Order: sequence, then C-alpha cells, then structure tokens
Amino acid sequence: MVKAVAHADQASDVLVELTGFFGHAAAEFGGLILVETGIGLDDARDPEGTLGADRVAMSQAVLSEVETAIRQVERLGYAADDVGHIILTHLDVDHCGGLPDFPHARVHVLAAELEAALVEAPSFRYRPAHWAHDPWEFQRVG
Repeated sequence: MVKAVAHADQASDVLVELTGFFGHAAAEFGGLILVETGIGLDDARDPEGTLGADRVAMSQAVLSEVETAIRQVERLGYAADDVGHIILTHLDVDHCGGLPDFPHARVHVLAAELEAALVEAPSFRYRPAHWAHDPWEFQRVG
C-alpha cells in the first residue's frame, strides 16, 4: 500500500491512503510521496541566511522546526529515508525549503519551472541552497 504525506505551509499532519487510479499510478514509486516541503530545518535555524532578510521581514512566517515537513513525517513514525519522492508545484522557497531535509528523495517538478528557477536564482523567490544536492527528476513532454 502506498501512502502520501501531504504538507502545506505550516499545516497540520495529513496522512492519506492513495486509492483508485492515483493509488495504482503511485504504487510504482514505492514509499512515501511528499507533496511540497514547506520551510525546512535550515530555514528555521538560520532564516536570514537561507531565505534572506527581506523575505523574513515581509512574510513574518512561523519559522519553527516543529512545523517543518521532516518533523511532521517523524511524528507520524517515519524517517526522512522513508520519503521516496517529493512532488513540487513550483520552487518558491515556501514550497521547497525542506528539500535538504530529504536528501535521498527524488524530486519531481515541471522542467519549465526548474529552468526558470535556475536562470533567476538566487532571487527573492528562488534560493539555490534548497536544491544544492541536485535531487531533480523531471520529464520533458512534447
């Protein structure tokens, strides 16, 4: 049985079993599938260093280790290595800041978004430290 851990920025724990078509498709991945990572441990520990002073001042986000995806996954009884895949809708810091907390997971993102991030980074939106471990797996379509 494949399970997905869904994490939205500062959201509570959500563990859902995938069923039907999505369960069948996700079964090929194995392990846990994390959707977004939110802010990561490095962001909580050194927000100005990883996110930038301007973003920290503007967002006034709760930057607590307890709220990170890795800590939520651990509270559910899993480890970082149990997360096999991370699906990102885009690479803004509040969606992918936790990537370094899951160094062995494959990250799935649209090629166009990855290309935009690589061209624009470092910027207010994109921080290369979040993907310095080169976790990408994407497929060009068309």
